[in-house]
Amino acid sequence: MDVFKIYTHTNYLKKSIASIVYYEGLMQDHPIERLLPDGSLNLLIELRDHPQFTYQDNDLSKKRKYVRSWFSGMQTHYITISSSHRSAMMVVQFKPNGAYPILKMPVSEFTNKVLDADLIFGEEIDHLREQILWEAHPDKRIKIMESWLCATYAHGETIPEAVVQFAVEETLLNPTNANMQAIAQRTGYSQQHFITLFKKYVGITPKQYQRIVRFNQVLQEIESHQTVDWGKLS
Repeated sequence: MDVFKIYTHTNYLKKSIASIVYYEGLMQDHPIERLLPDGSLNLLIELRDHPQFTYQDNDLSKKRKYVRSWFSGMQTHYITISSSHRSAMMVVQFKPNGAYPILKMPVSEFTNKVLDADLIFGEEIDHLREQILWEAHPDKRIKIMESWLCATYAHGETIPEAVVQFAVEETLLNPTNANMQAIAQRTGYSQQHFITLFKKYVGITPKQYQRIVRFNQVLQEIESHQTVDWGKLS
């Protein structure tokens, strides 16, 4: 049976988690796909023991193999990955400023990287996967993931500092005119301190994030057949 579900949250996890996507039996008409940077970070759990790969961009040769679970940090360029036939996967999509309370280390350490999840979370991520596989129903599997996220969540941390939260929200609302230097000045931070905080919680500089948001806004306009303002990409 084919299943595709997107779960969102109303509790405190909504500060960090954009969605949890669960699918089984997804049919793909291509074995490889390119993912464009979208300003998110992702934890992926593979549920059918099908190895996944990243590929070299120039000749599409296999770059690295992934099994069971892995974590994709903030990407500033597209990545080329497997698009498995009839795959089953659970994907936790973190908001651009939401992964820090789970990772508990500067998000910039994972920028432009795709790593085996056990390198970050140790054996507990394998135990989590085993618990998920033990259940048959998608909703129960999601509940197990939510419970793990709640238990792993660093409640004592600022999530993230208000200036970063504000800057992300302002950029999403107005990626063309958002002025990061002005935002930093309004909060009393020096520009350098603001950039350091932003990289700690988001993984990239404010200007890099602004470009990603602009780029995705243009893509949405193209998909909806709107008139595209190509100046947004400058």
